[in-house]
Amino acid sequence: MSTTTVSCFTTKLKQFSGTGFPAWGAQVKLVLEIKGLWNAIQLPRPTDFDLKAERDAAVAAGAGTSSASGAPSPSGTVSIAVSTTPLLDCLMKQKIASTIILAALSEKLAAEVYLLDHLLAMLRHLRMTYNVKCSASVGAAKREYIGLYLDGDESMIEHIQNTRRVLDELQEQHVLISDDEKCRNFMQSLGPAWNGFVGVLESCATFELMIQRCHAEAIRRDQQKNRRSSSVSNSGKAAAAFSAEQTSGKQK
Repeated sequence: MSTTTVSCFTTKLKQFSGTGFPAWGAQVKLVLEIKGLWNAIQLPRPTDFDLKAERDAAVAAGAGTSSASGAPSPSGTVSIAVSTTPLLDCLMKQKIASTIILAALSEKLAAEVYLLDHLLAMLRHLRMTYNVKCSASVGAAKREYIGLYLDGDESMIEHIQNTRRVLDELQEQHVLISDDEKCRNFMQSLGPAWNGFVGVLESCATFELMIQRCHAEAIRRDQQKNRRSSSVSNSGKAAAAFSAEQTSGKQK
């Protein structure tokens, strides 16, 4: 076993039983970064098919090298190359990281997450379930949500992004908002510039569909505005050219 692997297993992570997730989650990230595991868990879990393809390619490359040189490969060269392929290394690091996390969880929490196929999925489950914020934070998020308003020529796309962000924060804080309420609040957040589009939004069956319609309409309006600007610019250039021709004709 390599030195890195040993140090990873001997890392002590504070036990987590369901309280104090923000501090514990920060410690998890720090420990995994120090041990060179954090980047590996950001990647998808390698599949058996990918691992086999990479292993076969490594074997073929090792055999090809020895054939080209005309000399037999040293004993164990091919097996060493296969054992150090990038995907296999990534998979091993992901397994080590999962072992560290599971060892730091209480029996109850470990039972909740050990069947999840990726460490990020484990951490997300723990964050969504146990990252309970104080009532002041919940109140602030609710006030920001209710206060969202699209005024004048402000960007609809930015408004949609802000709405999604606040809704995600409320979900993380276990504040449940029905789809009907999301639709109602979103329509109320639109300024006069979108009054003519309310009829279209009222026909949307879900909040997600409403957001998609608004996003598409915002793009259409931007394109229309750009065409108008281009048309005005071209008209101005044509008028200037005509005026120059008239002036030139008079001078002659």
